[in-house]
Amino acid sequence: MSLLTPQPTVDRETYRSVFREYAGDVIVVTLDGTDGPHGFTATSLTSVSAQPPIVSFVINEASSSWPALREAPTAVINLLDASHTDIARTFATHGADRFGAATPWHRLDSGEPVLTLAPIALRVEITHRIPAGEQHVVLAQVSQVRVVGTREPLLYWAGDYRRIAS
Repeated sequence: MSLLTPQPTVDRETYRSVFREYAGDVIVVTLDGTDGPHGFTATSLTSVSAQPPIVSFVINEASSSWPALREAPTAVINLLDASHTDIARTFATHGADRFGAATPWHRLDSGEPVLTLAPIALRVEITHRIPAGEQHVVLAQVSQVRVVGTREPLLYWAGDYRRIAS
């Protein structure tokens, strides 16, 4: 007995509507490019392996950060708090001044930009960039972890940023 009925094609809007119902933890990936710092909002962070510590995330090839990420050896994954909706929106908005005065950030000793307010930041070394449709799946090994305090996750669900109801 098959649980899923095979479909010859699934249209883009149907596919997207299904995943609007899937809550994703909001992250901002920051990195350096030859023209300065870059960053983008994503909800695709996955723990792939604990030993060695490997994560994955996804970036659209149309993202303004993709050319820099395509060449970058390292990046920082900033796990946002539920109070960081403005930061998430800034890094998700095309053409926004992502590293302007409204965004507290600094550089790690190794040089990568990191969001100062992110309660958790993972410095990663990028090992693979795998084309997948209009996206690229990025595999990266975690080389450094910064944890500051506790965190209430910021989620993206049904087209908006949400917090977990208590």
